[in-house]
Amino acid sequence: MQKRVGFFSNLKHGDKSGDALANRTCEPRLPDQVAIARYLRNGQVYAASAGLVRDVLEPSREIIGPLAVLTDGVWFWPTDLVYYLEKYNAPLHAEFIEHVRSRVRPA
Repeated sequence: MQKRVGFFSNLKHGDKSGDALANRTCEPRLPDQVAIARYLRNGQVYAASAGLVRDVLEPSREIIGPLAVLTDGVWFWPTDLVYYLEKYNAPLHAEFIEHVRSRVRPA
């Protein structure tokens, strides 16, 4: 069974019973955030959509790009998660961070 990360409740494709992105952007940056973002970008496509996603936190609703769901075989996440991680420091589950760190070689 796969685990989910980054499906914030205020996203159109989010988990409506989860936490909202706006409420969870105040955590300190991770020291290895660049490596984690790279890991997120390099997931395998699990599902793709023809639609575009827009920034839910920006009044101008900047277009982020096409929506897809990526996976590493254990976890899966929407493609806009890396955008929210880099722009707003969106939080990630501690279990997911540990998982990524166990798979990423130190720089």
